[in-house]
Amino acid sequence: MNLSSPADYATTSLMADQMTAVAQTVSATFLGLSFLLGFPGNLLVIWIIWRHVKPRSHTIWLILHLAVADLLVLITLPLWIYSLVHSWVFGEVFCKAVVYVIYVCMYGSIYLITLMSVERFVAVRYPFAILSPRTPTALNVSLIAAWVLALALAVPVIVTQRVEVVDGGEQCLFREYSSVAQEVASLSLETIAGFVAPFTVLSICYYLIACQLRAKSFQGKTQTMVLITSVLVAFALCWLPHHINNIIQLVCMSREMSEGATCASQTATFISGALAFVSSSVNPVLYAFAARRSKVRIKGLRLVRMFQEVAAHTRAHWGTDSRKQNVLVTLSPQTESQPLSDTMSSNKCGKAMVSEDLSTGTTVCCVILGLSFLVGTPGNLLVIWTIWRHMQKRSHTVILILNLAVADLIVLITLPLWIYSLARSWVFGEASCKAIVFIINACMFSSIFLITTMSVERFLAVRHPFASADWKRKRALNKVLLALWAAAFLLSAPVLPTQEVYGDRGEEQCLYRTYSSNSLEALCLLLETLLGYVVPLVVLVVCYSCLCSRIAQMTLKSKRKSTVLIGSVVVVFTVCWTPHHVGNVLSLVQLAIKGSHQAWAKNLDSARETMVFVAGAMVFISSMVNPMLYMFAARSFRSSLRDTGIQKLFQHISSTSPGEKNRELSFVTKRQSNQTSSSQCSLEGQVDVHVNV
Repeated sequence: MNLSSPADYATTSLMADQMTAVAQTVSATFLGLSFLLGFPGNLLVIWIIWRHVKPRSHTIWLILHLAVADLLVLITLPLWIYSLVHSWVFGEVFCKAVVYVIYVCMYGSIYLITLMSVERFVAVRYPFAILSPRTPTALNVSLIAAWVLALALAVPVIVTQRVEVVDGGEQCLFREYSSVAQEVASLSLETIAGFVAPFTVLSICYYLIACQLRAKSFQGKTQTMVLITSVLVAFALCWLPHHINNIIQLVCMSREMSEGATCASQTATFISGALAFVSSSVNPVLYAFAARRSKVRIKGLRLVRMFQEVAAHTRAHWGTDSRKQNVLVTLSPQTESQPLSDTMSSNKCGKAMVSEDLSTGTTVCCVILGLSFLVGTPGNLLVIWTIWRHMQKRSHTVILILNLAVADLIVLITLPLWIYSLARSWVFGEASCKAIVFIINACMFSSIFLITTMSVERFLAVRHPFASADWKRKRALNKVLLALWAAAFLLSAPVLPTQEVYGDRGEEQCLYRTYSSNSLEALCLLLETLLGYVVPLVVLVVCYSCLCSRIAQMTLKSKRKSTVLIGSVVVVFTVCWTPHHVGNVLSLVQLAIKGSHQAWAKNLDSARETMVFVAGAMVFISSMVNPMLYMFAARSFRSSLRDTGIQKLFQHISSTSPGEKNRELSFVTKRQSNQTSSSQCSLEGQVDVHVNV
């Protein structure tokens, strides 16, 4: 038996029988980071090319195929993460199929990058040859040949891949060869066909292209070359360690002449496996970097423009129209323990995780937390960067959105710690436990108060525009924000004395609250539910109920859209937080009746434990989904192609917020405009100038 397979740890010798729990955790972390970076990036590349780049040049088609191949590799990562954390539960047939798909896509990536380099070589050295009508047909034939060759070279995986038992659990990590000769042939074929031959072709092509480019200076061509060269270099750096491992293994087998002889260290195997997956996740980053390097101001989404420039440059060789198109793409004493206010777990749910190591519930929770981090962190960073970098005059609404994004981001950046803790144990000490949970609770409360304040601000702006303008001129927002954050930190103070790390040595979890009495627990629950949910929800419902009749009379479309945006944030927040506070109410009822109705109290406690994972997931989803709402709203602002969609959204919100000079009068209703039509037109003109500058 051989533990070496070329694509990754899932297909390589990343774990042997002696692989430690720490190595498993590190392995899962690398896989998670690759999925985090590569999955949305490749989806974005595919969507942009498919939706916005027409017609597509040869290079664009090759990049599209490369992104699809990388995406197919990356979507298998949740399976490998689950396998490393728990065990392979999908059977041997599925093991063979998944590893085969990974191998096919890995070989496909190699040959696609090789084809890109050859295509660039022909375009630069023989530009008239690429004008031939047969060229598109040749590209299709080349693509078919590349994928067929990849499918053929991956066939040995189906025969040799096995599921074996490791430390009491099955793992899809092993290859079993019938002889030493078969293993040598497999490793040699993989290294020659998957690295040596393609890399030789790439080196020759790029050497000849470099000689040709010295005499030419065409910016679009240079940027295209930089992009493809970057993909090539990244691929070589990511795959070279794996093939060095293969060569070491071949040398070792030739000396030992025995099946299964292993000379490569597990550390080297682990690093090479990690880099193999990184190769699939790094390509979309290179596309974004190349787009950023292009000297295109923010007049459209840079990534779209980069692909359009690549397509336009290649179309110039074909003799077609090479004019660039502007496309706007638009892209939140000990008694019973109480659930954390961030609801990641509860007392008994947490204890179950300690006693039932790596349960299915824990794995599902880790995946949900990972997805929240995956979507929410870059989304909130984008919101913060857009407001901070491109909004020179920030309205009150935009400042509130900025604070909300900061609060959401602080919550989300703690998720890797919780994922590690749920997968293994809490190793950061009780002081860190108290501090982190305190910060999370403070940010959660501040999110509630910020959304409430946004709704009140919208209510005042629409129903009482002159009073709102007067309030804004007094610059009271800073005082409101200071009071808001102070209240959030004050309400989170009970976490500091009650939060504890509990569990046997090596299995501790930061999931418990210890109260000195039932009365104290009931008081904390009641305070959290009333001030953190009931009162804000009542305020939100009242504000938006009063706005319903006025929204239909809006004369400025952008004002209505900004109000709809904040209303959507409120609805999402309500849906996400309701399960947690339902759990709080069940806990209060259980505390009230457990002395007289123990059976009912036990049933309520069981119901609360059942929903605690769902409630915890929904809370983090609320922080993840806010930037998605901003992007969705930005998609509707298509009046100008001068700014990126999300930047345009915040500028619209800013321009429709009263309080500076005469802009408060832009909130005139249809009924009012009949009386003051001339001044209304003048003021709307001022707003239009502000938006389009």
